[in-house]
Amino acid sequence: MPNYTRRAVRGAGIVFIMMVLSYFLGYLFRLILARELGVASYGLVYGIIALFGFFSIFMDLGLNSALVKYIAEFKAQNKLEELKGSILIVFLSKLLLTVLTCGILILFSDKIASDYLNTPQASILIKIYGIAIIFSVISSTLRSSFRGFQSMKYYSSTDFIKSVLALTITFFLLMLGFKEIAPILGFTLTFAILPLIYFPLLTKIFPEFIHVKAELSKSLAKKLFTFGIPVVFTGLAGMIFGYTDTILLTYFRTLKEVGLYNVALPTMKVISVIGVAFTSILFPLSSELWAKKRKDQLGKGLGMLYKYALILVFPLALLMFLFPEIILGILFGGEFKAAGGVLRILAIGYLINTLSGVNNTTLSGIGKPKEVSKIMFSGACMNLILNLILIPFYGMEGAAISTTISFLFLFILSTLKIKKDIFFTLPLKSFSILAMSGILIASLTYLIKSLDFLDIWSKLILTIIIGTSIYLIFLVGTKTLTLKEIKNIWDRVK
Repeated sequence: MPNYTRRAVRGAGIVFIMMVLSYFLGYLFRLILARELGVASYGLVYGIIALFGFFSIFMDLGLNSALVKYIAEFKAQNKLEELKGSILIVFLSKLLLTVLTCGILILFSDKIASDYLNTPQASILIKIYGIAIIFSVISSTLRSSFRGFQSMKYYSSTDFIKSVLALTITFFLLMLGFKEIAPILGFTLTFAILPLIYFPLLTKIFPEFIHVKAELSKSLAKKLFTFGIPVVFTGLAGMIFGYTDTILLTYFRTLKEVGLYNVALPTMKVISVIGVAFTSILFPLSSELWAKKRKDQLGKGLGMLYKYALILVFPLALLMFLFPEIILGILFGGEFKAAGGVLRILAIGYLINTLSGVNNTTLSGIGKPKEVSKIMFSGACMNLILNLILIPFYGMEGAAISTTISFLFLFILSTLKIKKDIFFTLPLKSFSILAMSGILIASLTYLIKSLDFLDIWSKLILTIIIGTSIYLIFLVGTKTLTLKEIKNIWDRVK
């Protein structure tokens, strides 16, 4: 029987590594901005980014996904004219859509700055960032092209290089005394430089691009848009989840709350990196097992992934739940400690979201991406409604509660959907053991916090040492995780 564990774990390794590196560079970018700009100015920058991010769905219309599909298809059929035509049609269409969308935002930048951001001087930042997004069309088209050609090293490196450039340029501008405009200019210059790096690489993997005649027909354009537009609905769900909390906080509350929320949210998204590791393993595995009608093995593997995902994620979520103010203070500075309540709520939400990610990846793997779209869109609608209700009254805590409830809703929906096709058992025993260990660790933490003769660092270190010991004792003592089990996994992967 094929070693599915080895094949799954080793698959897509470079993509995952680059994604992790890109995420942490992006997080470092936020750390530097937060410390250099302060809460309100940091909130202003991310209020602008969220606004353009929400409207980005109208700049793409699913064409990136269509390009990936048809490059692979035309390459296999050796249809080089259609292949080049697809790249050019997608680029020109996205450029037109982006110019129109950003043009409208730039045209109304004065009103957006005064009425939405409550900062009239932000108008120039909106204008410059609009130009940055127009530049980004080139690099995003190149990135999708690399994925279509299955050149994963080029595809996965684009976000990494983008993060390196944006971080370096912005840091240099901050050192020169620029403030809010530094990251905006940083992105603009980054998107202008990326094509100079990556276009030569496109001609390397597709040398015929220069001299082959492109097919620019209505039928080819129709084919690309026909595939791409349905993808918009899945993307819309992502936009709602990703940006409406920040947009509504900007509109209903203050830029200070926007800044505070946008340090808690990316800090908690560290958990998502672990989640992606598991979903990158599960997707090809579930596809193959489903095709071979091995539902029993798929159901067993799904239950194990639930358990291992939680074992890895739970300690990190618990640490952020117990010491949110300390963590944010160390990372971003004392004035960001006020986001501690948000981080505590999101710790629960992203713990649940790890399991939802496993479910949605399984559904996609067994050939039901439309079900995932429906589930995600339902959760996004709930998130939007809850944000509209809670944010005006409870601010950033209301946004965090909305996100957490929506993640729980996604988990319930996706679990019910999977159970229609695959028999599996939720590892409720493991859930209970983790919960009991968490309660005990939390109780001891509050006891340690009450010890006035210890400074905050001593309390944190003591809690980590004692908490880790209790956690391991619970796992081994209850046989939730055994040395034999660990050795078996290692032997199958190495």
